[in-house]
Amino acid sequence: MRKFYLILSLVFVLMVIPALSFAQEDVPVKVRLRMLVAGDQNMVDFFQYEIAPLFEKMYPNVRVYVIGTGPGPAGSRAIVDKLRIEKESGKDKWDIDVAILHEIGVVWALKEGLLRKFTDFLIA
Repeated sequence: MRKFYLILSLVFVLMVIPALSFAQEDVPVKVRLRMLVAGDQNMVDFFQYEIAPLFEKMYPNVRVYVIGTGPGPAGSRAIVDKLRIEKESGKDKWDIDVAILHEIGVVWALKEGLLRKFTDFLIA
């Protein structure tokens, strides 16, 4: 289980750091990240009390808001439904910046074209 959390943490960091390269200490930009987590309370607490504070320490202009949607497929379905609504609204900016889903939720989101490829803007 620890390995799973470690992998999720790594994915979170790899997805968010490139997007926040503009939010360094010398830039007075305030950034709010909304992270939805499909998991039980332990998983929400892990991101809220372990990962988010470390990330905010590295990037002082960033505030991470962790929101739990519930455990299992139901929690993932809630996130996928929210992503679909955001996509159908046609807005440029969505309310969800980072989503932690179960495997089945990722499959649902991929089938509906709801996930952004983060490799398009990574610098090798």
